[in-house]
Amino acid sequence: MNRMTKTAALVLAGTLIAVGCNEKEYVHVGSNWGALYELEPPESTFQVEASADAQRYELGETLTFDIISARSGRLWVVHVASNDEVSVLVPADEGSDNRIDAGETVSIPMEAVRPAGESIVGFIVTTGDLGLQDVLSEGKGVPKALRLVQDAEAWGIAKEVVAVEPAEQ
Repeated sequence: MNRMTKTAALVLAGTLIAVGCNEKEYVHVGSNWGALYELEPPESTFQVEASADAQRYELGETLTFDIISARSGRLWVVHVASNDEVSVLVPADEGSDNRIDAGETVSIPMEAVRPAGESIVGFIVTTGDLGLQDVLSEGKGVPKALRLVQDAEAWGIAKEVVAVEPAEQ
């Protein structure tokens, strides 16, 4: 290897290491956590943005997420706790309206509950007409809440990892 090639290789390696250091690696606590964390939208996706008012919360604190979608549709909020249990937070029940309008900011307050640890929350917007029962049915070993996008005409997703810590005494 000539001197110029070695220098270029070192610069590239340093850049890759620096970039890699900025992204946190998460240890998936189970298949559900990993499935949501690794879920990537198709090329025909649209943008969904979610932001939390903080990344760390104590048990009992209220955390608020702001969600904005580039397209109108139905908002699904799927939570996978640190023990790998899946729950659909939005819609709360069959009668709840989970529609979201394009460009509208929807704020969703939630209480930080047990178990403590890192949880992942997925904010999925679908353009189809899925109902809550379509999402909650089981199949293929993974709760359908994590597979709801398979039946959607188009969809977008944003994900947030949050840490829930025991309250200080």
